[in-house]
Amino acid sequence: MMPFVETQRFTQWWIMWVYFGLFGLVLFAIIKWYFFKEAIGNVKPTNYEAQIGLYTIISIVTVLLLMSKLETRISEKGIAYRFFPFDRNFRLVSWQEMESCAVKSIRTYGIHGYRINRLSIAGNSVVQIDKKDGSTIHIGTQKGKEVRGIIKIHLTDKTV
Repeated sequence: MMPFVETQRFTQWWIMWVYFGLFGLVLFAIIKWYFFKEAIGNVKPTNYEAQIGLYTIISIVTVLLLMSKLETRISEKGIAYRFFPFDRNFRLVSWQEMESCAVKSIRTYGIHGYRINRLSIAGNSVVQIDKKDGSTIHIGTQKGKEVRGIIKIHLTDKTV
């Protein structure tokens, strides 16, 4: 059986508006500082340290948003996931570690973004993994029906 692989990125329309807003802010600052020679708040056109700080912060936020992706893999070993670039390596939850695993509506949780044990970028479903140690992990998915079928195959004696 081929492993299930899903990759989600921040490509929603409202995220695109954030990108455009950040680009507009930089463009506004460049025009105001370099063409009109006017200050923006306390940052004067000659205050290059503050300007570099602004460009650096905006660049880091933009690059993090563009690089961020939630990767999920379901195989015979279990469910592996990572939220790149915050997680460099995949975290595997083996089928033996799971008490139960279910696909539910994300509206139940409202968890878009990165929180401890709650990962989602897009989609309307979430895989809820209840581990035998009592912890719970939520992983967002855009392919809820497909994931539900795969989980049923691997957890025939568990709750799906």
